Amino acid sequence: MTLYGPFHRLASPTQTLEHGRVIAESGELWGRTPRWGGNATAQAHRGPIPKDAKPGSLEFYTTVKPKPQDRTPPGYVSWETGVEEGVNFFIKDGEEWASISIIVTEAR
Repeated sequence: MTLYGPFHRLASPTQTLEHGRVIAESGELWGRTPRWGGNATAQAHRGPIPKDAKPGSLEFYTTVKPKPQDRTPPGYVSWETGVEEGVNFFIKDGEEWASISIIVTEAR
């Protein structure tokens, strides 16, 4: 089994402490359609969690191979439904979502 990472998500107005807790407990990273369009996509930052990351941030690894680095903005990583193998697609409350399984190694 190949592990990809480390990757991280930072606390923000849309990634609250509660969202970080749910992600860590569920072992799933979810994402909607990016603002620039395309399919539902789970997104994160490349590399380990920064030392100054706020509560709600987390670091993780995954067995799902991310989109090639030359197809994402610098410093970011993504997993798009219909493109990368192992990305789950579902509809919740009328919105399209992507999800991948993750292994959280640090949660703040």
